[in-house]
Amino acid sequence: MSPRAYDRRRREAAREETRRRIVEATFRLHGRHGGLATTYAMIAREANVSIPTVYAHFPDTSGLFAACTSHVPPDAPALGPAIFEGKRGLASRIEALVAAVFRSHAFWAPWMRWGYAEAAVIPEVARTIAATRALRAGLVREALGPAFDGAVPDFVLALAGVLLDFPAWQLLSSDPSLTPPEAEALVARALTLLASRQRQKKGKP
Repeated sequence: MSPRAYDRRRREAAREETRRRIVEATFRLHGRHGGLATTYAMIAREANVSIPTVYAHFPDTSGLFAACTSHVPPDAPALGPAIFEGKRGLASRIEALVAAVFRSHAFWAPWMRWGYAEAAVIPEVARTIAATRALRAGLVREALGPAFDGAVPDFVLALAGVLLDFPAWQLLSSDPSLTPPEAEALVARALTLLASRQRQKKGKP
């Protein structure tokens, strides 16, 4: 490798490292203060870079919000079809679904408590929330599909979406009469009862 190519690679690596620090700093600040209250000066201080450096990487907040909403920390709980591995019955699949969704809500709560309020004015946040809801809807179909031969009734999907959405979790988690496991069990029982009764109406065992 020529010295010039080596120097170019070093500069690119340094630039990527600086960008990573800025994104991670922004991510932390958004969890503490929300996106709208986080300034470039705050980001520069948190990332230990200059304000012009932040602007050099992200000339506008749109790019900054896009990078931040795409950032997934390595310790974020997984939320995908693998949560159903080894789960056969309807109740056990629903329990696995609720447990995984509630773990995800608990992890992302510092960001989502701001995000649901700021989505009306920050398109990147609105898109992230919409994508997350779509992911959960897919998991609901995955959980209930075998019980309905793949055709889960729309109203069951809609109600499950409400019960598994972040605002519902936030309300339940703030209820002093419920422990987190009790709140989780309550939602799982409600969804299991709803699905079971709908199956009975369709003449399924």
